[in-house]
Amino acid sequence: MDGQPAQQENPSILTKPPIKPVNRVIIPIVALLLGFFIGSIAWSVLPFTQKTKMVQPSPSPSPKPAIDESKLPVSLALLTNPIVYEWRGSVKGKLTQKDDPIFTLTDDQGNSITITNKMPSGDKFKARFIDKSNINKEIFLKDIPVGSVLLGDFFIFKGGPNTPVGGYFIKQ
Repeated sequence: MDGQPAQQENPSILTKPPIKPVNRVIIPIVALLLGFFIGSIAWSVLPFTQKTKMVQPSPSPSPKPAIDESKLPVSLALLTNPIVYEWRGSVKGKLTQKDDPIFTLTDDQGNSITITNKMPSGDKFKARFIDKSNINKEIFLKDIPVGSVLLGDFFIFKGGPNTPVGGYFIKQ
């Protein structure tokens, strides 16, 4: 200690003046606006930025439908009519496969259709099978031998447009 009295520190020199509340809001807003302004200029001026253009597809001829409407048994307008909620079709063919609740019929040209007894919702649908020799007696799919000819109707419901559901069939 060298004998000199300790000097007292001046508190006004060590403390920072308080920042005014207005400056706390204005400074970040100015910084954001300045950053936005510089970014906008850079986007429009600098050549290395890639700008994407919205390309309008050129008008092309309407796409050709997958099937010729003249080959359909009903009009396309009827098939696509929003008021129709189910369709019914008739079929005649030889029973080539069966696994309850699914069976397949095939015609002489090799066309086939697989029909089920399950609705698109998963509920069971009551397909009926009748033997032509005894129209008053219902038979079951398990009792019909593979190779038998069936004539009948099936349904197509809106909830399963690719699911033919069994209806009423007569064993020939």
